[in-house]
Amino acid sequence: MNKHRQKGYKLEHFLEKFFNENGIEVKRRGLAYEEDLVFIKTGEKMEVKNRKNANLSQIYEFLEGNDYLAIKQTSRKHRNMPILIVMKLEKFLELLRRLH
Repeated sequence: MNKHRQKGYKLEHFLEKFFNENGIEVKRRGLAYEEDLVFIKTGEKMEVKNRKNANLSQIYEFLEGNDYLAIKQTSRKHRNMPILIVMKLEKFLELLRRLH
């Protein structure tokens, strides 16, 4: 497995474990042409990107066809920065409504 795939796999695996340990059932897909994670209960999809230099204009590309996008920047300058979750405004509103 090359370095780029290893980096992506590590973040996908971390998120799969994180969600499952916190009571949210998630399944990692692992195939290049499929979404990276699927939420079992809702069927929602998440794309995961672990990039050295995240290009903001690519966010829309990465989010397309998915409900969520998880981004982690791995450059030295951003080493300890948190993982970010990106979603469309309508999806965010839907989540907020579920909580209230």
